[in-house]
Amino acid sequence: VTPVAPTSPVAPVVPVAPTSPVAPVAPVPPVAPAPVAPVAPVPPEPPAPVAPVAPVPPVAPAPVAPVAPVAPTIPTEPIGSSSAGKTR
Repeated sequence: VTPVAPTSPVAPVVPVAPTSPVAPVAPVPPVAPAPVAPVAPVPPEPPAPVAPVAPVPPVAPAPVAPVAPVAPTIPTEPIGSSSAGKTR
């Protein structure tokens, strides 16, 4: 019996090169909040100009009616004291 020649040794399995490492994911930069426009200060409302109050003219006093001069009363002599009719 012819001896069977041993089969050629199996070629060793070529090791698979490890896959290239996965590039790390770049961190997402935080979204900067939109800058809030500064609120313009509201200028204070200027007070409405007050119309100057016209000076009140002094009230002229009502003219007082002149008092009619009182006729001087004639002094009356007591009855009987008149010189008329007196006997001396």
